[in-house]
Amino acid sequence: MSAASPSPSTPTSVLGADASVAHSRRIAHLDRWIVAATIVPFAAIAIARVAGSFPLWLYLATLLLGSPHVLATAGLYLDEELWPVARADPLRFLVLPATLVVLGAAAFAAAPTRVGLLLVTGFFLWQTQHYTKQNVGMFAFWARSRGEAAMTERERALIRATTAVGVLGILRAMDLAPTWDPLLRWGGLALIGVGLALAATTARGPRRVALATAVAFYAPLHLATVDLLPAAFTYQAAHGAQYYLMVGAAVRGSRRARRAVVPAVVLGSLVPLTILTPAMFAAQPWLFGLGKGVAAAHFFADAQWWRLRDRRLGPILRRRFALA
Repeated sequence: MSAASPSPSTPTSVLGADASVAHSRRIAHLDRWIVAATIVPFAAIAIARVAGSFPLWLYLATLLLGSPHVLATAGLYLDEELWPVARADPLRFLVLPATLVVLGAAAFAAAPTRVGLLLVTGFFLWQTQHYTKQNVGMFAFWARSRGEAAMTERERALIRATTAVGVLGILRAMDLAPTWDPLLRWGGLALIGVGLALAATTARGPRRVALATAVAFYAPLHLATVDLLPAAFTYQAAHGAQYYLMVGAAVRGSRRARRAVVPAVVLGSLVPLTILTPAMFAAQPWLFGLGKGVAAAHFFADAQWWRLRDRRLGPILRRRFALA
């Protein structure tokens, strides 16, 4: 926000020249932070390769960066201008997310252990699609934050297609069929190569680099052999870093939202160290399911909140991020 600290509902066009310029400068680095958050997997897996294994400190760093980000969603609900949007559509923003929480706990409580493992597998694969959808949104914000043209349908399709690369990488990490590993790896690398070639012909300059970064997001899963937990923690960390960046920028004008998000995330960092551990899953599977249900609710709610084309949310988000 500008030095004059306008309310979240105040359009930047009425702030005055100096305030508008100051606001734009504060948003100007958004494009760089988006790229920095997106390359977390490359950095984490490179460190592990140099170290010869995934060190404990990197486990903890990626786990604590990624897992608590789910609770940052609360900031969007507590924002004074965004909350009326949710209140006007309770089914989409309240009822359905709450239902997913209950269903998650119930599914894991009722399922035999083998079925529970299948549910976890399905969740990881579905999670990949969620990460990809956020990458689509991040590229859209990247383009708008630089004052460039909106994301094209071809760019959107290229990023969405990377879900297939991510799924192949997760299947490699799960090591369910070791004899298939070479096929999964080279299949993933081939898809990445095609995607990068198409990205090179789709965009130019910094936009080409940003698009290539999104297209290559899952490349570390195929450039190296990564176990499931390091893979899950690493990509959750990148996703979480992106999310903190966007939620922080979106609600920075709301004192109430900021005051709620910070303690929620700090307290939430304790959750993955207790409830979501494999030991707790074996003892109390419904607690594990509750955690996955909360994550699923977060996935669904996110799909509603970050819609630049939405009639009510679009103008608010564009104003918050100083987008053209």
